[in-house]
Amino acid sequence: MFKLFFLPLVFLLACRDPGQKLPAQQINFDSLINRQVQILSNQSSSLIKRTSVGQTTVETSLANQQVQWKKELEPFRIISLINKPVYRDSYESSVEPDPRSNLIIKSWVARGDEPLRTIRIFYLDHISQIKKIEARLEETNFVFTSYQDIQLDFTVLGGS
Repeated sequence: MFKLFFLPLVFLLACRDPGQKLPAQQINFDSLINRQVQILSNQSSSLIKRTSVGQTTVETSLANQQVQWKKELEPFRIISLINKPVYRDSYESSVEPDPRSNLIIKSWVARGDEPLRTIRIFYLDHISQIKKIEARLEETNFVFTSYQDIQLDFTVLGGS
């Protein structure tokens, strides 16, 4: 009896379409941000913020004691939208080498009107170590449309 049940199950599993794509590798952005908050809070890290409107750029530098890392990194949590099932078909993804460096870029571009327009993650060593995350957020309403470009650079502190 057991052999009769097991054989059809193996047959059905073996008939999977080889062209069928497996789900894309997901990144747990909430855990990534939580870990960065923990690391930066425990280190004597400083923060440099650049804000641009038109041609005017303002740069602010803050010492670790003045920075609330959880609040500063909160905008990056929106990137986790790409992992939600409702947005599975909302983004077109690609992986390509960065023409300006030795990094690999995995990018997502919105196909519709999603608030998270683009995401680019720069990796070292073929998608094993994140070096930088860039994203563009869009807010549109009856009165205006605004864009917010956010970037998070990862650097090993105190390492070789």
